[in-house]
Amino acid sequence: MKVLFLTRRFYPDIGGVEKHVLEVSKRLIERGHDVTVIAENYHSIHQSDTQYIKSKQPVKSIQNDDFVVEKIKVYRIYGGRDNWFKKFRIWLGMWELINVVRDADIIHCHDVFFWYVPFRFLFPEKKVFTTFHGFEGYPVKKKEILVRKVSEFLSRGTISVGSFIKKWYGTNSDYIIYGGVDVPRKAKK
Repeated sequence: MKVLFLTRRFYPDIGGVEKHVLEVSKRLIERGHDVTVIAENYHSIHQSDTQYIKSKQPVKSIQNDDFVVEKIKVYRIYGGRDNWFKKFRIWLGMWELINVVRDADIIHCHDVFFWYVPFRFLFPEKKVFTTFHGFEGYPVKKKEILVRKVSEFLSRGTISVGSFIKKWYGTNSDYIIYGGVDVPRKAKK
């Protein structure tokens, strides 16, 4: 099965979602699945557009730092700074990877379902799932609640990392999980 994960950040970035997607991907590959990840380019998250352009990196959606890690194919798209136009830059990057999206058997969005919204209507039968990992701050804004509700409605199924998401966002996830840790297989004495 071909699985496509969409996530804002991914390895080598460090964080909970990054680690979650990496570890789930490794487990799926162990079971014989083909895993691809689309994430934002490191520069589009950590630098302003001006710094990015000055760094002489090509300013286009798909960057030259696509790579394979632990048999996971990783594509990077340029999102740029966080403003109203960012969603259009993300959608352009996703459009340039339309073949990756089309070939996937399952699409799994990690807090970025809006990346997939236009494709949801192009591929209405595609199995798409969403994991809600956290919250944007308290009090939760109505816009954030709306985004979660739309994501939930347009997904085939959802997972929440923590039951607080239902309480604060009103989502009705199919599954609730509570983060993850690496547990040694054999305790050292």
